[in-house]
Amino acid sequence: MISLGLPRTAGLVRNPAEVVLVRMCEDCTKPLTERCAYRSIIDARIRIGCEDGSGAYSQGLGPSMARSVLMNVSQIATYAEAKRQLMKQLVFEDNIGTHVAVSVIAGTVATTVCAPVDVLKSRFQSASSIQGIKQVSLLQYVVETMRKESLRFLMKGWTPAWLRLAPNTVLMFVFIGKLKAFFVQ
Repeated sequence: MISLGLPRTAGLVRNPAEVVLVRMCEDCTKPLTERCAYRSIIDARIRIGCEDGSGAYSQGLGPSMARSVLMNVSQIATYAEAKRQLMKQLVFEDNIGTHVAVSVIAGTVATTVCAPVDVLKSRFQSASSIQGIKQVSLLQYVVETMRKESLRFLMKGWTPAWLRLAPNTVLMFVFIGKLKAFFVQ
């Protein structure tokens, strides 16, 4: 059984760093006159806290924690079930080729499951009080954005996310499989 406590805790702990990351990345896309021009990660961390208050570090916390849970559950469950089905239905052997194939499947499913949450998380984390954005609920934001951009906005960035996650998932599960084989025998 998968414990959901650790992924939620990871989402909680990493959220302030993600807020800084998202804001620094977004800052580069703004016109020069609107940029915050953070000098470093430490500068960004301090200025965000001073200018927007310590509550800024909790922006997008719900989606961040949900993403952690969804990522772990979708990767592990998909990997286990895909491996079981491939070995049973298609008579795959338990080897590195099978681990790679099911890891790509698990990475694809995890990317697809997490994409909407990633979009919402990033958008909430990039919002600052300086921009004059009032606090809105997640549901209000989704409904309003769907009116403006359609439901497809939830899958923005899927391809780069997959290009990052699929190889990571392959390496992770191949290494786990090799370590398991080494220590179990």
